[in-house]
Amino acid sequence: MLVKARHTFKRWYTSHIRHQVFVIISVLMLLVVLAIGIISWAATEIAADSFINQRATLMQRQWMQSSIQLGAAANITSPYLALYSGDDNTIPDFLKGIDTLGVKEFELSNAHVVTFLSPFKTDWLHFVYFPDKDPEMVNYGQGVMAYVAYMMLLVFALGLVAAHLISRHFSLPILGLVQQVHQLPEDGASIKRRARNDEIGALQNAYQNAYLRIQSFLEREKQFTRFASHELRTPVHVTKGAVELLKMIEGDEKKRNILSRIELANQDMEKLINTFLLIGREEIGQQNRVSLGNIINESLSRHHYLLSDRHIDVMRTIESDVIVAEDFAKVVLANLVRNAFSYSLSSVRVALEGRRLVIQNDISEAAQHGFGHGEEIVKVVCRSANWRYHFRIASSKATVVIYF
Repeated sequence: MLVKARHTFKRWYTSHIRHQVFVIISVLMLLVVLAIGIISWAATEIAADSFINQRATLMQRQWMQSSIQLGAAANITSPYLALYSGDDNTIPDFLKGIDTLGVKEFELSNAHVVTFLSPFKTDWLHFVYFPDKDPEMVNYGQGVMAYVAYMMLLVFALGLVAAHLISRHFSLPILGLVQQVHQLPEDGASIKRRARNDEIGALQNAYQNAYLRIQSFLEREKQFTRFASHELRTPVHVTKGAVELLKMIEGDEKKRNILSRIELANQDMEKLINTFLLIGREEIGQQNRVSLGNIINESLSRHHYLLSDRHIDVMRTIESDVIVAEDFAKVVLANLVRNAFSYSLSSVRVALEGRRLVIQNDISEAAQHGFGHGEEIVKVVCRSANWRYHFRIASSKATVVIYF
């Protein structure tokens, strides 16, 4: 229960700067209230002791005056007063330790003692006063402490109100800035600037300047994307048309195979351009949805030429199927299959089980760092498509796992 309460308080405390300011000021006010209580209690005790000592001294002087007038020690009949001689056998133990004249207080016995010289013989007398037994002695200390307690509660309540107002005062500008961030206008220049000369104003101005720079950068990126969409597609379309024309007039089978490979590479380039443009424009939902199993089979067939004159065992296992974004999936599979075929020594395994795709191949020590920029492309595409991508090299084997 205590751990749960602590966790709840910590979450509440860290969730808002207003809560933090409120707690800090409240703790400070609590310390101030405790200090007031301690000082008031100490002052009350000191004042009470001083008053009781004065009363004891006054009664001792009255007894001295009465005794001198009688010519002998006056009898004490009050239940709250007592008189002991220094050589009295019945003297209490707490009086035996007195070695100086004057007024002393004994907390355990709750007695105030006036020690003085006897006016009739050379002896010390101890005039003992018990204030608790004195009916005329009002215990004003309790009344004072009650008022002090009321004052402490009032000060603490005022402190809580002040903490609330101060925390609200300092958190409102930050809340305004947060609300402004959540409600960003499309035009950065229309952000309202507030005339504040403090740190909040500096933070707001710094944010607004950074936002305007980002807006300017994004605008340039949009322009570049529009230009790239045209400039990158143009040579791809030119190459595509030229290859189709050459295939129509070329009769040599070997040359036609070379042209087919050029055509496939050009198609891959077109898919890669589409992918980059989709990522830049954040238009992921505009892609066609196709079967992942078909893309795997197509990618393995397209890149089979990389295994020419090599004895590579390709194991393909497709136990399920997943519908995925076409352009993203083709770019990812093209990079992964091309990398596996290029660096494999003897075997490549491709397995699709459920929504998990595993591509594994053995590699040489010299090829352990040969993935190149293809891995960065795969990571970016998987992140944009919300696919989980994992890659590792261990025991001369490269393993790629993707959860679609």
